[in-house]
Amino acid sequence: MKSLLKLTAVLAIGVWLVAGNTYPATASAEEADNQSSQPEAVMQVADAYMAKGESLLRAGKPEEALPHFDKAIEQNPDSAIAYNYRAICHAMTKNLRQALEDAETAVYIDYYYTSAHLNLASLFRSVGALEDAIDQFEQLNRMDDEHFVKSSGFFSDWAQLYMEAGNWDEANRLLDKALEINDKNGDAYFLRGQLLETRDYNYQGAIEQYTKALEVAGEGTNTAKWLILKDRGFAHYILNENAAALADISAAMGILADYDGYVIRGAINMRLNDYGAALKDFEQAARMKPDQATPVHNMGLVYLNQQKYGKAMDMFKKALKIDPEFALSHMNMAMAYREEGKLKKAMECVEKALELEPSNEAFLKYRDEIEDEMKN
Repeated sequence: MKSLLKLTAVLAIGVWLVAGNTYPATASAEEADNQSSQPEAVMQVADAYMAKGESLLRAGKPEEALPHFDKAIEQNPDSAIAYNYRAICHAMTKNLRQALEDAETAVYIDYYYTSAHLNLASLFRSVGALEDAIDQFEQLNRMDDEHFVKSSGFFSDWAQLYMEAGNWDEANRLLDKALEINDKNGDAYFLRGQLLETRDYNYQGAIEQYTKALEVAGEGTNTAKWLILKDRGFAHYILNENAAALADISAAMGILADYDGYVIRGAINMRLNDYGAALKDFEQAARMKPDQATPVHNMGLVYLNQQKYGKAMDMFKKALKIDPEFALSHMNMAMAYREEGKLKKAMECVEKALELEPSNEAFLKYRDEIEDEMKN
């Protein structure tokens, strides 16, 4: 269940300038030196294109902004700011190769242009180049405070990259640093909660961290409140604290009702034997993502628990049409057949499940049980 439901953190790492950066967004003195070497008339034309492009970008029109930054670069090819803004346009229009090229050019022109480093880190992350993204943070960290002041958010964003790279110890060290600078950094608490869940399976500790994140949620916290609530609810679910889990997931869905929320709330309602509510949640999840087998399979589980074996098997068969390798549907169909006394059909389903997961101990044990029952 966890692999289907767990969400990744949505933090401010590499936030585009158009969205408002939490880090210094201006170019450095080196950029100013480059600008001063250009003729004043050329600079005025370049500035006009920049102003128009930036206005369109902030209005959420990157396609319209792009030619203005092209013109600004034609007028002033030494402008790191123009290359950085054009990188943003390319990123927003999903042209990541060109975005990377422009962001790298911006950094080459002005090494101390910190926003370009952050955008470059975000781009590297988006294409899965985590080591390169981490390197951008390392370069920023080596800068003195005159060029870049390291905020609490900087260290928590850096920690997130290490978490995604699987370096939990370094991530933990950076989260310590983030909270040492600002003990109201909700993102750091949220990330530490995820770290405790994923690395240590310490769900109680994770709940405590998520609770701290919620207590300080607001200014300085970029993680959405609904996501913190959802992850805390999931931790409660793992600990079988179903009332608390239901409260958190329902509160999260009151802010944003999404597919994962419906799936996990349905699972909680099943545990609470509220099969009607569970069925409604799974049906809604299936409508939201008709290409996913999980909610359809779970509807079958509801019917199985209600001893409505025909309906249960219909759902399991439907789930297998969506995903023929969904082994659990074969297994649960076997359970339905077994309850109806159709042991031969049950065994056929178990064998199909084992073809997909031949080393699954639960499947093997269930096959042995049916074999023993068939002998008697």
